[in-house]
Amino acid sequence: MSDAAAHLVDEVLPEAPVRQWVCTLPWAVRKAAGYKRAFCTELIEAFTGVLLAELRRRAKGVFGLRRAGDAHPGLVVFVQRSDGALRLNVHVLALDGAYVRGTGGTLAFHALLPTVVVPPPFRLPGTPYAG
Repeated sequence: MSDAAAHLVDEVLPEAPVRQWVCTLPWAVRKAAGYKRAFCTELIEAFTGVLLAELRRRAKGVFGLRRAGDAHPGLVVFVQRSDGALRLNVHVLALDGAYVRGTGGTLAFHALLPTVVVPPPFRLPGTPYAG
């Protein structure tokens, strides 16, 4: 894992704020995600979809973009198969900002100020909301 982290820092991520997001799941869901690759993929897609939408929404407001799709946030996803207590955890490293195309057409990274983000209730597609 340290080689992967070094590669990310040295070769992949820009010098920009990075925030770690952890998708914590109920035990039954966590167990299913640990054994069923397709299910784990669906979880990651749902989680990162909400996170990307939130980063785009924030970037649109902060940078005065015409539409949220003009912001290009970045994510790196790790599935940690076990921690010290042998629990499965989904970690997402998200650039705390977005790339925005400038007047010359080149993309430049713009940091978003830290804020408290309260996402909508997370639930799996096709499951009823029990809130």
